[in-house]
Amino acid sequence: MWRPYWCGWGFWHGTILLRPYGGLVFWHQHEMLFGFAAAVVAGFLLTAVRNWTGLPSLSGVPLLGLVVLWLLGRVLMAFPMGLPGWLLLAVDLVFLPVVAIVMARMVITAKRWRNLILYLCCCYLPRLIWRCT
Repeated sequence: MWRPYWCGWGFWHGTILLRPYGGLVFWHQHEMLFGFAAAVVAGFLLTAVRNWTGLPSLSGVPLLGLVVLWLLGRVLMAFPMGLPGWLLLAVDLVFLPVVAIVMARMVITAKRWRNLILYLCCCYLPRLIWRCT
């Protein structure tokens, strides 16, 4: 569950010539929150929800789809290719709510209602972080 995210956040190591959306300082701040922190949160939640519910977590193609969604946000922010800013941000901000939906589905299936509070955190965390940047 967590391996693709741990490997993915380490990809950006500073040797790529960037012309990111919002400039380098904005991009760096954004990537630390939405790239690195979101990958850590997703990796933790997808691993923890399996322990909380006893149900198998994402694997195979669904996990790959989630990793591609996360990676697409990283690539589009680093290399905007003339796309409108709202589209870049929409693709980037949808990752944590999708993780929340995956987690909530498992929590509801297992009827572990107390863990559902993390669903709300994942849905509102991108909005809160975006206001702080």
